[in-house]
Amino acid sequence: MESALLTGLGIVPWIVPILAILGLAITKVCDAPQLQRFGERVFFAALLLVAGATLHTVACNNPFWLIHTSSLALMTVGAVIR
Repeated sequence: MESALLTGLGIVPWIVPILAILGLAITKVCDAPQLQRFGERVFFAALLLVAGATLHTVACNNPFWLIHTSSLALMTVGAVIR
């Protein structure tokens, strides 16, 4: 169900972590405040998508709940380290 929903929205599931890493890289590498804000927005959007997927898998008792919860935890740590 989840992958059908993401595919229906035009989102490929493996692109979300890549967007998150790209957002963090932009905020670290770029000195311009506008680009840093853009990177933060990209990361926040990816974080919201992962949080929604995690909520869905936990609520539906999907076997992938542990993977999604750990990826959400890693993204939260990545946001704090930034």
